[in-house]
Amino acid sequence: PQTVAAALPRPAGPAWQVQWIASHDSEQRESLVQLVEMMSLLAGCGLLMLGVMHWRVRRSFRALAPLLSAIEQVERQDLGEVRALPAMPIRELDVIAHALRHLAGALEEAEARRRVLGAQVLTLQEDERNHLARELHDELGQHLTALRVDASWLQRRLAHEPELAAVVAGMSEHCSRIQSEVRALLTRLRPLGTAESAQADGGESVERLRALLETLVQAWVQSPGRSTRYTLAFDSVGLGDSDRLPRELVLTVYRISQEALTNVARHAHASEARLSVRITREPGAATALLDWAVQDDGCGLDDAGAWQRGNGLAGVKDRVWSAGGDLEWQPAPASAAGTGRPGLKLHARLPFAVIDNRSNNDNDNVNNNSTRSSSTTAAEQENIS
Repeated sequence: PQTVAAALPRPAGPAWQVQWIASHDSEQRESLVQLVEMMSLLAGCGLLMLGVMHWRVRRSFRALAPLLSAIEQVERQDLGEVRALPAMPIRELDVIAHALRHLAGALEEAEARRRVLGAQVLTLQEDERNHLARELHDELGQHLTALRVDASWLQRRLAHEPELAAVVAGMSEHCSRIQSEVRALLTRLRPLGTAESAQADGGESVERLRALLETLVQAWVQSPGRSTRYTLAFDSVGLGDSDRLPRELVLTVYRISQEALTNVARHAHASEARLSVRITREPGAATALLDWAVQDDGCGLDDAGAWQRGNGLAGVKDRVWSAGGDLEWQPAPASAAGTGRPGLKLHARLPFAVIDNRSNNDNDNVNNNSTRSSSTTAAEQENIS
């Protein structure tokens, strides 16, 4: 029944009639209010749990940022960030960080071994060039000198026969030209002279490096049939002309300049090539930095396989890498607007230890005396010839 009635007696007067009437709407409203309250409580608990989980996950994955950055630096061959990885707040990430540190140590060890091997290979190449230079100087030079002496003797004996004397004079001139070409070849094979002289004076001067590069660029400028204009920009900040540079560094800079300019002449088809060398040393610093660059406005480099072919670029990269530097290459920024061709810019940074000049003063005096003695002997030999 929808209605329930009951009598309520009282001491005085008639009894009261009490009725209870059921209301479906009120029951529904009460149930709906209870349901909303329960759902709100569940939603609040769920949001709180999601917030806590979000905070925990972000706190956990925040440690991945240095790991990802370190892995990216490993791809760029920079292991400093890997060595500086901090302790991870999560055990699994800490295991990954430890593995990365171990990988960085193994890569550094392998890199050091490869650099030593590369330096040994380049040393063998220089030894072979020195051996070839000695053979050319000792064997071919002596034979050419003997031919010139014989030609001079024949020219004097045939003075009364003009036709034969002209032929002998031509032979003597050819011998002279061959000797000049041999001297130029010897200079390219052994630009720094003998190794004994470098050991005596403790390295090569800044002025010596400048003169070598000027001679190299000038040789390309004077080369017949060349349409490329070659220029040199040499600057030294913090080091004077008499300050010493390691012999290996000077030889490396000369060889990579030689190979880069040869590559420009053979493959770039450029109208202009620029060799730039800048030496920088902070005041009081024991180390300095040599910035080297060769830039041209030629056809550029669009083939990754060029670094594996024998066109000199691989040799430049190996020498820079063996010297502890990094080689970068990119399209030349100034050539694109001028000629419409991409061009190419090779750039290397070579750090080195500065040689103390004070320890070389006595050696320089000895070398000067030896040079004067050698010059006197050479002059006497020339007079004899």
